[in-house]
Amino acid sequence: MENFKFDINIFDITINTDKKITKKEKILLEDIENYRIKNKDKDIIYKIEEITNMIGSNEEVDSFLEKLIKKRVIINVMAKETNKEIYFISFPFFDFYIKKDNSYIFILSKALDILKKNNTFGEINILSTVLFKEKGSKQIYLEILKNKSKGTFIQEIDYFKEYIGIGTDNYERFYDFEKAVLKPIVEDINKYTDYSIQYEKIKKGAGITSKIKELKFNFYHKKFNNISLETDKIISKLVSKVDSFVAATKLIEKNIINNGFEYVKNNLEHVLEHYTAPLDAHIENALEKDLYTQYKLVNKNYILEKEITDKFSHIFIFESRIYKELLKCKFYYNYDFLKILHKLKSDEVLKYKDENFKIEAIYHSETKEGIIKIYKKDDVNNTK
Repeated sequence: MENFKFDINIFDITINTDKKITKKEKILLEDIENYRIKNKDKDIIYKIEEITNMIGSNEEVDSFLEKLIKKRVIINVMAKETNKEIYFISFPFFDFYIKKDNSYIFILSKALDILKKNNTFGEINILSTVLFKEKGSKQIYLEILKNKSKGTFIQEIDYFKEYIGIGTDNYERFYDFEKAVLKPIVEDINKYTDYSIQYEKIKKGAGITSKIKELKFNFYHKKFNNISLETDKIISKLVSKVDSFVAATKLIEKNIINNGFEYVKNNLEHVLEHYTAPLDAHIENALEKDLYTQYKLVNKNYILEKEITDKFSHIFIFESRIYKELLKCKFYYNYDFLKILHKLKSDEVLKYKDENFKIEAIYHSETKEGIIKIYKKDDVNNTK
């Protein structure tokens, strides 16, 4: 599958529809988007009366849906300097819908998920841009994405007007411009995207009558802002265990936004537990492939029998403790395990698994606690 890789700062992206979306269609699409977010991975199902309440009883539902399903989202990515088209993408809102008894089941276009999983498009909520009510909301939303690492950007008012397509001669009084253009755009962004944005007015001079010359926009990602404290706790554990803390932090923030906090937390804890520093490549691999879930699936039949966390003054004492605990669990040694154990060095992870047992351990110097974990296959635990 194409990676759709492009720099949003170098290329122009426009998102439109081939035919105008009516007010009623936007109401249904907005409700479907909210439904999808609240009921992740579940079918989108509406009773016929629910749709009727949204679009009005004077319009026949089947006819309404047939018109909507024929409309397509059109995306163009163009090189700014050459005006060369890099991507042209076209897809419907729905792959299909099913009418059953008194209900409708909607299957959103697979393109939405495919694009979301691939690079730059993963940062853009395409459906939200279609729902915007104001003319300049798409441009400001894309400006947010271009400056997402900064959380702010400044625009001179005349340039801002040209940028969103209203012309510099319109709305000469700032009061009119703010009421008719600026505030509605901010409401659009705050309502339909994952970002919360506000603005500051910057005057040309210090005098009370000085004209407002620029706008400073400040924004944050709602999802990331709500979990920043928890994120700080996890990131703090990585300070001394990665070569590039800045790169690791950006990668973690991006994945929290795209995949959610629990996904990132589980994978980072998996990396911290099973790998030794430097962790940069392991973190990237775990977040890309969801190693935590893979590990759980592979080891789902193993049950933790014993876990020991203690300080050991020497690696030989650590080995002796492993022997002792394994005997209690009725583990019978074999050459493969002994070979792995005797090769173990400080700060390395020991991993061993056979048809009945799984052993994980890590030895640190006497100043830091070592860990021993012994797992048994579930059917071993149940054998009399």
